[in-house]
Amino acid sequence: MEQAMASLTKATRSLLDKQQRGSTISSLRLNLYLINTFLCEVGPLLGDAIDSGLLKDLNLGILDETKTLDRSDEEMQQRAQDIDDFFTAYPSVLHCLTKLFLKIVGFDKLDMHHVLFDCCKQLKHLTLYHCDTGSYSVFKIDAPDSKLCVLEIEKCRFLRIDLVCLPKLEKFFCESWISQCAPLTFGFVPSLGQLELSCGSVCEEDIFKLSELLHGVTSIHTLSLDFQGEALWLQPEMEELRTAFSKLRKLYVRRWYIC
Repeated sequence: MEQAMASLTKATRSLLDKQQRGSTISSLRLNLYLINTFLCEVGPLLGDAIDSGLLKDLNLGILDETKTLDRSDEEMQQRAQDIDDFFTAYPSVLHCLTKLFLKIVGFDKLDMHHVLFDCCKQLKHLTLYHCDTGSYSVFKIDAPDSKLCVLEIEKCRFLRIDLVCLPKLEKFFCESWISQCAPLTFGFVPSLGQLELSCGSVCEEDIFKLSELLHGVTSIHTLSLDFQGEALWLQPEMEELRTAFSKLRKLYVRRWYIC
């Protein structure tokens, strides 16, 4: 992996070399691993390219080759600190960061909301994979000025996600929650048209109404529910879902078994 990162750093340096400054890079996709000093080597290259006007749009992924369950909470927290240090050292990166993927990061000791929404003002697409703000914590997003259009939450350890205010959000995907009650609440999300929910950890105690989950949502046109082969007990909610389903055009229900 270190050899691969060294090659990536070399390629990035070549791409962003000052001799190429006669042109403009409209979009750059870059996936990095937190290995040794590679972030510190890539950071100045990106910062210089952004400041000079060479790079306009950055799609950044912070990956991890370690398996999810092999990372301790302390290691996840250190990864968050390394990422925060990177953004602090090279603030220009935040100015053109439009898509961000974070894997196995623990923001227990940092303000995750500040890093992702107050600092990343151009962010339009955010994916969090096995991230949290502390086990069984509530992640509240209140970002009226955010440009975020797509939010993907995969295998994160949030007890609940409160989307208080995300006016530009168009698509939301949530997979594998840990809550035994409704894992989401929606506030001001007037642009939300696509909602995808997927979870297989259903037990007898996991009872919540779909109408409660979708309360406050009025613009969904595509709804996808994936129960990953679990047995379900369903009770119709015709009148309760009238508002939430008023604009519904496509409904997908996958991998379920009615008991």
